Amino acid sequence: ERYGLPLMIEPLAMLPNSERGGYMVDGDPEKIVTLTRLASEMGADIIKADPTTDPNDFHRVVAAARCPVLVRGGGREDLRAVFDKSAALMAQGAAGMVYGRNIYQHSNPRAVVRGLMAIIHENADGAAAWELYQQE
Repeated sequence: ERYGLPLMIEPLAMLPNSERGGYMVDGDPEKIVTLTRLASEMGADIIKADPTTDPNDFHRVVAAARCPVLVRGGGREDLRAVFDKSAALMAQGAAGMVYGRNIYQHSNPRAVVRGLMAIIHENADGAAAWELYQQE
């Protein structure tokens, strides 16, 4: 706070290494909500959280945060599914996305960003974002 810099905390709930090869995110809403609440209590100004397995549960994460919640991207996925999930998470109260691989590993990152910007700034659904992506 002394330097005026926001504190972003990224609480991670991981599956045991014995499940699915290790370093796999656990989308259990109970775990994510608890870790998000703890991050908020530690003074986070912004929280970068994993999506819940069911995007319709993400509003619980947002309610626990008491500050803006950005969704962490994780591994590369089917782009249409990324758009649909992103729109569902925004509808549940996410403030935005912090995506990496689903953008920079794509053959047309500009088009992916255009679709995501429509979801975040224009309240577009996944289908509309997909259409914008295909137009680029």
